[in-house]
Amino acid sequence: MFPIWTACCACFAQGGLVSTFPFNPGGRETEVKARETTNGTEFLNPPECHGDPINPKGSLVYQIPGWDILEKMRDAGWSRVEMVMRISAEHGVIAADMPGVFALVATQ
Repeated sequence: MFPIWTACCACFAQGGLVSTFPFNPGGRETEVKARETTNGTEFLNPPECHGDPINPKGSLVYQIPGWDILEKMRDAGWSRVEMVMRISAEHGVIAADMPGVFALVATQ
């Protein structure tokens, strides 16, 4: 997952990005659930799929980042990185198990 952040940093010349993804606010380290090998997908935990509007079977979850995502983003070239929680019942920004939704905000 993390090499993509280096590529994004190179593509966004002077800008930044905002991204949402499955995030474990209670975990320091990223949890690797599955990975691709020469023999196909290796499952390190029971397979987990999240909703996908195009594929009714869902999308396989490979990793769920913890707080180490901030350091990994800085290592990828981003200068300012933070996780922010947005809460707005008025605008429908709510979650089932938390009061809001985490978003990663990164700038160069």
